[in-house]
Amino acid sequence: MNQTKVILTALLLLGSTPAWAAPASSLDRLIARAHDLRGPQFLQLGEELEALGPEAKADLRRKVNDLRFTADGWRRDLDVVMLDVLVHRPTEVGRLDGLSGLEPRVYLSNRRPEPSVGTELKAMKLDPAVLFLAHYQTAELYRFAERGQYPAALSDEVQANLRKSELRALRHGLLIALGASGHPAAARTLAEVALDRRQDEATRGLAAAHLGQTREVAVALPALQKVLEEPKASTRIVTSALAGLGHLRTEESRQLLVAYTRARHTQEVRQSAIAGLGTLGSAWVAAAQPTTDGVALRARTADVLVDLLLSPEGAAVEVHLLEALTRTGEPQSLARLVAARDGATDEGVRARAQRASARLELALARQR
Repeated sequence: MNQTKVILTALLLLGSTPAWAAPASSLDRLIARAHDLRGPQFLQLGEELEALGPEAKADLRRKVNDLRFTADGWRRDLDVVMLDVLVHRPTEVGRLDGLSGLEPRVYLSNRRPEPSVGTELKAMKLDPAVLFLAHYQTAELYRFAERGQYPAALSDEVQANLRKSELRALRHGLLIALGASGHPAAARTLAEVALDRRQDEATRGLAAAHLGQTREVAVALPALQKVLEEPKASTRIVTSALAGLGHLRTEESRQLLVAYTRARHTQEVRQSAIAGLGTLGSAWVAAAQPTTDGVALRARTADVLVDLLLSPEGAAVEVHLLEALTRTGEPQSLARLVAARDGATDEGVRARAQRASARLELALARQR
């Protein structure tokens, strides 16, 4: 076959190829562009991907199934996940519209008239891909209430401030829902927000607190340590990080929390660290989510709470120590407290031991 016939044959083969059978490189180039696009531009990629045809869509689905969300590639993996939900599950994306917690007629009639959607989003059990899409791309495109849906008496300035509160509530709600989603990239997203000093304190603090609830220790622990090590970290951010540590239930997180119970820290920080220890050593959590070292970790946590209660530093945070000890519900703690109640020579120590033993005894009786 001469060269002319070869070229003609190739052209005929190309002409017989379906229009939708785009080469894989077209999909790869589209995915590569995704990382630098935001909002409407990112959504436009969904339409471009649709135009590539069913083969490209099937290839995208296969890529999603192969994702691993590793430390160096998780963010680009999320671009693939978000594109996939756009083209394969648009109905799921649409479920995010019309959140009642963002409707003025709903939240302005509440006892606390502020928008809030964290609980609502968690209850909806949305595909985590929808949550990622909204967090990274579409939160500001959400269809908030129209002008006529606010009370007529409110000024334009007040309504503008309410709109800002609604957007913030949506962003916070998405972080809360991601923290509870169980998705392998959720912890990395929350860590990213918690460590981002461009974010406001409330947003960073919320991300830090819910980062611990992912229980992804390999991601959460170093991120929360970095938050605590920031030279100018505010009390709000520090206390949120301590709350997050309480959910990790590791010896490392226990030791960090213990360090923040000392008197050199402010009262608010000490209280948060003690509350974190109460969460870490919770009898209810230990029963619901048993771990290999759970029993020993709970016992060590209870011991340090008793030590602190019986020390001179314990008087200033007694109420919080009692609450944490009650949560741990450790029988050995009761034995130590009874011994201190009956044998301590210091009147203050004896009185604290008396109050703590009475409360813990009642708590243990209720558990039986």
